[in-house]
Amino acid sequence: YAPDHSWTPIGNADTKFAGTFDGQGHSLSGIYSSSTGNLVGLFGYTSQNATICDLKLTESYFGGKDNIGTISAYGGGTISRVYSNSVAYGTSSHVGGLFGLSNEPLVIEEAEFAGTAEAEVQMTGGILGYLNGVTVDMKNVVFSGITKASRTNSTGSGGNIGGLCGYSTNQGTLHAIDCIITGEVQHSSQITGGYGAAFGRVGAAGDK
Repeated sequence: YAPDHSWTPIGNADTKFAGTFDGQGHSLSGIYSSSTGNLVGLFGYTSQNATICDLKLTESYFGGKDNIGTISAYGGGTISRVYSNSVAYGTSSHVGGLFGLSNEPLVIEEAEFAGTAEAEVQMTGGILGYLNGVTVDMKNVVFSGITKASRTNSTGSGGNIGGLCGYSTNQGTLHAIDCIITGEVQHSSQITGGYGAAFGRVGAAGDK
């Protein structure tokens, strides 16, 4: 069921969100955002100076092609004391439970994802879909949901599914401290790429 009105993500490639969104412990529920394009989430593009904190995001849906995350689709920043049991769905790649693709420094702390993060092709993470050449710090983060990729892409490869991060490349670094993974990492029989409890795939020398 699709409602009559769709959520427009906050921030985009032209105007990154660089402020502070303090939920003050409140919950947002029933948000629906669906697009044939990219950058779909509660926030579409957050800069490394952005802060999103003290928020619950429940029973919501965010769907598009690439770069999908229930909290933020793209960029960086600080996500603190956030919970989501919502759905992030991409018809291609770079889907994360909380964050889609990070290409700016990112901190995620005291956060939990208990929903479903799914890409039809690859690079899917329970917390972060794709780490691209930056440092990401995760502390006291819980993945208790489901992350999966459902089919191969046109070149016959696919997958790269992880409980914390789907894929890291360009000398990206993930620091994970006191993180808990109790969720499911799922893949279809077609998937040929990597998958693992924490990381799906580390793409190149220098990634860690």
